[in-house]
Amino acid sequence: MKFFLIIIFFSCVGFSQASTQKFILITKDNGKKLLGAREFSDDIKKLDEPLRALAAWYSAAGGTLCDSPNDSEFCGLTTALGLGKQGSEAHKALLKKYFYDDAAAQQFIKQDCFVRSDVSGGTPLTTFEYLNFSRKGNFVTVNYAYHYLESADSETITKGPDKYEIKGDHIIVLKRKIWKSYLKKKKKIVEEFKNGNCNKNYPNQRSSCLY
Repeated sequence: MKFFLIIIFFSCVGFSQASTQKFILITKDNGKKLLGAREFSDDIKKLDEPLRALAAWYSAAGGTLCDSPNDSEFCGLTTALGLGKQGSEAHKALLKKYFYDDAAAQQFIKQDCFVRSDVSGGTPLTTFEYLNFSRKGNFVTVNYAYHYLESADSETITKGPDKYEIKGDHIIVLKRKIWKSYLKKKKKIVEEFKNGNCNKNYPNQRSSCLY
C-alpha cells in the first residue's frame, strides 16, 4: 500500500512540474531594437488561442518593433502572432472574443489598437522591453517591462507580474499593473478633452485623444 502511495505521490509531483509552461515572447535584446528588428522567440508559434489572445492584448497596449515612427501600421509582436496589421480584424476579433468585458480591450478596439513608436509628434510612445508568459493549468503569469514615454525626457516604466485565469473563451484579470498606468494616463486625456485642450496639447495626432 505504501509503495503505491509513493508512486502516486511522485506521479503527481511530476505532473505538477510538467504542467508549468513558459513562453518567451520578447527578449530584452529584441525589445531594445525598436525599429528594423523582426526576431521573436519561436515560443510564439507554440501559443494556443487563449494565449495568442492574451499576447494580442499586450501588442495592443504597447507598440514594440513597429515599422514607422509616425503611424505604425505593422508592429513586430502583432505580425509574429499571425494577425497581420496592427488593429486588423483578426487582431480585434481575438480581443472581442476573450476580453469582452475588459475596459482596456474595448478601448483598444475603438482605436484600432493604434500605437506609436515615436514621441516627436506629441503622442506617447509605448513599448515592451521584454515580455513572457508562464502558464500552469488555467492560470497565467505575465512578466514584462512596459515603457511609457510622455516625451523624450519623461518616461514611466511599469513591470509585471500580471495574473490571469482562462475560463473557456474568457480571460479574467486577477491582477494587472499595466492597466492602472493606462487608466491614469487615459483619465488625464479625457479631462483635457473635456476642457477643450486635446488638440492644443496633442496637435496633428489622429488618435491622441484616445490615449
